[in-house]
Amino acid sequence: MPTDAPVALATVATVAPTAIAAEPTATSEPLPTITPIAGPPKLWISDVVPSAIREAVLDANAVEVVGEVAIAEVKLALSGGDGSMEWVLVPVVPFATLADDISWREVAGYWRGDPGALSGLSDDGSVPRLFVTESVLTALTAILGQPVDSAPIAVTEADSLIDEAWAARPGAWSVVPFDELQPRWKALRLDGVDVLEKGFSEQP
Repeated sequence: MPTDAPVALATVATVAPTAIAAEPTATSEPLPTITPIAGPPKLWISDVVPSAIREAVLDANAVEVVGEVAIAEVKLALSGGDGSMEWVLVPVVPFATLADDISWREVAGYWRGDPGALSGLSDDGSVPRLFVTESVLTALTAILGQPVDSAPIAVTEADSLIDEAWAARPGAWSVVPFDELQPRWKALRLDGVDVLEKGFSEQP
């Protein structure tokens, strides 16, 4: 279900496989040893995991990527708990846009089809279009629920995202991972919080 609680980050955690072996006992015949199956562990990766983390894991580990979580021995997905990695998502607009801030309530309203939500991002008060990658859309859907069909959302590739948003300005905005911010984006304050401020930290 959708929620009005501010959430600006996702966490990623890995679960390591465990090999179990039976030890011989003091019986007349020792128990057989259970030997792990040879070959790399089967890894399932959630669509929400950003490409930078996905590529880093694949570069550093010999794994077999599988499409079904049920057969995976290792999982890379949204999770909480100790040892998790934070993925901070930042609302942005093309830098030439006049607006500087938005509220979480406006974002939730936009997601639910409120025609007036986030209209302040457009010079003429029209509803701006949200340009996002598939992985960010998946993360936002996990937080806010399924968007209504009328919500103007354009799913695009990461390498063309900023060009498409700039072509549609001033009626365009986006949500990008913190590590993908660049000078052509203006990071918006969310409920008064600026991720670029010194000492910024996520609220629980």
